[in-house]
Formats: sequence, structure tokens, C-alpha cells
Amino acid sequence: MIMPRRIPDIAVIGAGVAGLACAERLAENGLQVVVFDKGRQPGGRVAHRSRFGLSFEHGAPGQRPLVERLASRVPVMNRCRVTSVEQVAGGWRLFLDGRPLPRVHTGLVLAMPAVQAVSLAPELADVLRDVVMQPTLSVLVGLPGSLGRAVERIQFRTGSLKLAIRQHNDRPGSSEAWVLHAADDFSRDNLECDPDAVARHLWDRFVAALGIAAPNPVYLRGHRWRYARTEKPLGRNCWQDPARNLGVCGDWCLGHGVDEALASGRALAARILGIPERPVRQPLALTERRV
Repeated sequence: MIMPRRIPDIAVIGAGVAGLACAERLAENGLQVVVFDKGRQPGGRVAHRSRFGLSFEHGAPGQRPLVERLASRVPVMNRCRVTSVEQVAGGWRLFLDGRPLPRVHTGLVLAMPAVQAVSLAPELADVLRDVVMQPTLSVLVGLPGSLGRAVERIQFRTGSLKLAIRQHNDRPGSSEAWVLHAADDFSRDNLECDPDAVARHLWDRFVAALGIAAPNPVYLRGHRWRYARTEKPLGRNCWQDPARNLGVCGDWCLGHGVDEALASGRALAARILGIPERPVRQPLALTERRV
């Protein structure tokens, strides 16, 4: 009897843009794929949170439609923290909080920061040792009223703050939301401090820098981005060990933007599939000839 050939079954750990882009490309080419992520929703660095009727995009702003489109095309298991992986006969077994999953996947994709990838697969240490990432401390601020400023974005050149971005909400009114990002040095020096204490400190600095009497926030929450920015990338669009059916992708392979994440995820998918990478579509430049 001829046994049917098993369709490759790929586990992708990490539902950021790179992981979702890789999974989508694999799925549209006929592979079975499932994405695991420890977060409450897909997106990774393209993070979104709603509180008190206010919306906060404290990752890469304006990219939620992209994440929602990618996530709608592949199965995503949220709130699933993969604590370890093991290569066994037939592929890879995943462990959630120390408990093994019954399913063995033929291939494994680690779509996460380099340090976290090494924690799951220590043999990657030599490959990823030169990658350097930096943290960013952020603050989500919800106000019952407006600051009375028409600006959307404020850049700070000195002090604890680096950037403040006013958020666009679906239900505009008297309330207002801001996301504050700390300066690089401040983020590194205070990474392990209580996030809410950091939030109060940065909010006070923000108000002082603007020289205004601001209303007390209805929502003030600190957020710790431990691997927010790539200081030294891998220098290649992805990494793969075909013999072990193991691959790694992420924006940090090339830089730290959404475009780099897309390119990395799709490049790894192409390697797994053994097909040429699709060229990135560039917008046509319109030119006019003077007559």
C-alpha cells in the first residue's frame, strides 16, 4: 500500500508581523501552519490597547489593518506561552508552561527577538551573538479633557522623554489619549523599575516640558518594551537550518521596522518552500515630460 505523503506542518512561535507574514506565505502555498503567541492578541511590536473608550497604538502606529489581514489568514493561538521546544523523531515538540503538546510539527519557525530565540534554541547562540537590541519604556495616558494643543507629535531633544504621540480614536470627543516614549538612556537605566512609577515620572516630565496645567489622567500605565529597537541587526533577511527544519525571522534581521519584518518573514517562507523570493513591489514613480 502506498502511504500518503505527509503535508509539512510548521509551528510558528511569535505572532508579530514577521511570524504572521511567514505563516501566511506558507499557508497560501499549501502547508499546514499554526502560530503560537503569548500575547492577548496578534501583532507583537504593532501593539494596540483600548481603555475607557480610548485607543492606544504603543508600537508601530497605523499598522493594525496589516496585522488583522495577516492574522485572519492563518490559525493563531493567543495566550500560549511556549517555554521550551524539543527536536524529536518526526520534527519538533512544543511545551506550554512546561507541558508538552501532543502534536509534533515537522518544522519550526522562531519569529521573536534574537535573545528569546536563543533561550528556546541555545544552539542559535553562535548565529545570533552579534545582534544587539535596545529597550524602550513607554507610557499610555488617557485624559478626561484635551490638552488644547493642535500638535500630533512632539519630539524632545533632552531629558527623560524622546517622543510623544497623540492617538487617533474612533470616538473623538473631549477626551484625549497620548503615548509617551522615554529617551534611550533613561530606558536602559530604568528598565527594571516599576512601570507605573516610570509612567508617573514621565507624565510629570511631559507636563512640565509643555508648561501646562493638565487634567489628571483617567488612565496612566507604563509599558516595558524590552526589545524595542535594533542597534545591530543580523545582517541577513532570515536564518534557516534546512537539515533541522528550523528557521528564524524578525525585523531585527534587517533593522527594526514593519517593512523589515515583512521582508524577513516572507524570505524565510520562501526558503522553507524552496521557491524564489518574490520581489518587493515598489510604487511606480510618475514623471512628467515638459513640452
